[in-house]
Amino acid sequence: MNSKMTNSEDKLYTLKEAAEYLRVGVRSLERMKKENQITYIEYSRKKVFIRKSDCDEFLDARTVKSARNKFLTYGPIKCYKKSSCDSNRKDLI
Repeated sequence: MNSKMTNSEDKLYTLKEAAEYLRVGVRSLERMKKENQITYIEYSRKKVFIRKSDCDEFLDARTVKSARNKFLTYGPIKCYKKSSCDSNRKDLI
């Protein structure tokens, strides 16, 4: 973690706030916490916080790049006969 973080990056979220930021339910976040999928700070059983930077790290680890861009370079496929459509599809795979 970068030692020169600003205060906004180091902000502590409650479970409810972190769930809203991650766009998941509180129960889902509690499950992720229990399964050690996300880093959290626990002062007591009732006082649990998650850093904004840990939320961002969680999201970055689960970001998947789309393969769709590979196919956009070929342009649209126009098929007039069934046999020509099948041969074009094999070239793209």
